[in-house]
Amino acid sequence: MGRIQTCRIDGILATQANQAVIFRRGPSKKCQMLLWDLTRDEVTPGQWLSGRVYTNKCDVSSDGRYVVVKAMNPAESAIARNTHPLPDPSIDPISWTSISRPPYFTAIALGFNGWYWNGGGLWKSPQHLQVHRAGFTWHESIAPSSQIKITEIFHGGFDIATKKLLARGWILEDIEEASTRNKRNLAYQKISPADPDGFGKLLESVAHLYPPKKFVKPFRKGSLVYTTKVLFKQWQLCDDSGKVHRTWSSRNSHLQWIEIDAKGRVIFGENGCLWAWEAFPEGQPTLIADLNSHSFQPILAPDSAREW
Repeated sequence: MGRIQTCRIDGILATQANQAVIFRRGPSKKCQMLLWDLTRDEVTPGQWLSGRVYTNKCDVSSDGRYVVVKAMNPAESAIARNTHPLPDPSIDPISWTSISRPPYFTAIALGFNGWYWNGGGLWKSPQHLQVHRAGFTWHESIAPSSQIKITEIFHGGFDIATKKLLARGWILEDIEEASTRNKRNLAYQKISPADPDGFGKLLESVAHLYPPKKFVKPFRKGSLVYTTKVLFKQWQLCDDSGKVHRTWSSRNSHLQWIEIDAKGRVIFGENGCLWAWEAFPEGQPTLIADLNSHSFQPILAPDSAREW
């Protein structure tokens, strides 16, 4: 009997709203956004997007009002549907960064990235968004509200995914030496953005320059442990004694999601389902929603999701 395929789940916690924006992926070129109200355990299905959503470069404002999304769709049909004129042919419409109102992808602010590893952002506050953009490959197509402050993001040695974890209480225990990071950055500079296979070749060539990173998030009954290195990631759920109760691992860009909500519950995605474990390490997790049966539908965002 073949392996049963389940959808993939990633999520981002809105820390002050006690809600999470969920990204359901599957098939590989379809992604649905959902909103999980963690107080009532109600999951609201939202809009679908045709293309790839880079959830490691997405973020949710702390009040849960806005989500910044980095996405890409290189299909010719998607390019043909683009209604936003671009001033420079070097700015490719296949990749973009948008601001929207969850659980909808419809953009209330939109910028075309120009290339793969440009774009994405971090919310510093509900009124301040840092965007990873290089001006020479960036075109703002829909301007954000004047009430939103937009600034450039400076990695300072940490990528968006790392900064997002640190902002949610994860602790980085292993920090690489600056000399190793500098060697890796020099390797990046040799890769041409015009080479579609360049990024994959780069990962293989500099894998030894990426030491594992270990993040830990303590909570009242244990800790979450996340270990990442090139092309491999592992998540563990441990109790206070250090005993591991759950382990998830993946290769390449496949993600797992596990967090702690305002109630102190362990919340996570597994086998295409959303779970909450309130009595951890006692008992068993509670099934909140099974997302496997969801299928792509062209959904229009309501008027309320098209306004700031």
